[in-house]
Amino acid sequence: MSAKRTLNLAKKDRGRLSPVGFAASLAAVLLIAALFSELAVSRRLERVRAAEAELSRLEAETVELERVASEYPELSQEYLRWCFSGGGLPDRDSVLELVEEGVFPVCGVKSLTISGRTLSLELAGLTLGEVSELILSLEEYDIVESAELSSVGGQGSSAKLTVTLREPDGEQAGGD
Repeated sequence: MSAKRTLNLAKKDRGRLSPVGFAASLAAVLLIAALFSELAVSRRLERVRAAEAELSRLEAETVELERVASEYPELSQEYLRWCFSGGGLPDRDSVLELVEEGVFPVCGVKSLTISGRTLSLELAGLTLGEVSELILSLEEYDIVESAELSSVGGQGSSAKLTVTLREPDGEQAGGD
């Protein structure tokens, strides 16, 4: 049996990593972790924060709109009180029904103006007798107080009619 009496010092140990290789490997792992953090986490976090900011803005806007909407009934009552305290306006649907059912089937309307409780009509294609019949038929409507012929155009081709509407009840006018 022979024992080995010399030692070969030129042989490299492959089980250990050199400090330069370790530093390069560590740098590569840190770079990959940083890129992953930037791409996978940070950008998504920015988008989430932007969405949360937009949500907060929309919630604040919704709260403000709800506050304004909650004040509307009081504001509407105040408006009606100040604007129409001397007498209310007639119901628009009733006036439209009067014109559609009472005037349109009988003749053409060149112009129509409503101011307060006065309905002014410029009519076309009527004779004086037909205007008279129209006035009588309009006065049968509940919302009409009176109807008067203001003027007649040449050869009875046009007529200006003024219809005074009844003052609505206090409930319709929004009065106290």
